Amino acid sequence: MKDALKHIDPHSMHDVETLRSVLLLVLQTMESMSKELSESKAENGKFRDEINRLKGEKGRPEFKRKDKISPGDKTGQPGEKADKRTNHNTGTTKARLVIDQTIELKEAGQELPPDAHIRYWEERVVQDVELRRNTIKYRIAVWYSPSEGRTYRSSFPLDGFGSFGPQTRGLLHLLHYECNVTQGCLESFCDRLGLDISSGSIDNVLKSRSVAAVEERKDILRAGMAHSD
Repeated sequence: MKDALKHIDPHSMHDVETLRSVLLLVLQTMESMSKELSESKAENGKFRDEINRLKGEKGRPEFKRKDKISPGDKTGQPGEKADKRTNHNTGTTKARLVIDQTIELKEAGQELPPDAHIRYWEERVVQDVELRRNTIKYRIAVWYSPSEGRTYRSSFPLDGFGSFGPQTRGLLHLLHYECNVTQGCLESFCDRLGLDISSGSIDNVLKSRSVAAVEERKDILRAGMAHSD
């Protein structure tokens, strides 16, 4: 058909029938070329998707046409909602979440008919942080031996931490060194939590990190000198 177009001579068209036949031939050729172009685009798209998959990337998503949705994808009655609900928290973020506790809410908030029953559970994941005071009193047993004239004491799990536990110390370090919170604001923050800690104690807690950092730097320097010429 394309070869026939090459032999068309516009100067040889002297009547309407010849012009009509030539026009019909041109339209048929255009339709054929348009179909070939569409097929080529679809094939090239598949090739690009395959190349992307080989590179570790994702191809183009496939969308299901509305007119091809199977009857099983729809609910049985008009206006009836599906039993399974999709949570809005999807994707990689939800996969990384660790659920600390699950709370079941069974109170309807209104009077239900006698035949009402739970049909399905709707899940909503809420991320929150619990920050509260946790002051612990340890009662350490102390034994006395009359024969030896000495006492024995139970081991204390937080020796070396003083009056403030590792969680409090870690929080103060994080807020001061990572979040640039001043010592004055730290004192106010601890006071609102109900912690009895002075500005001098906060300063000592913050300096404890600097002492450890200096010792670590010295250890690194000694190790480097020991392994160099």
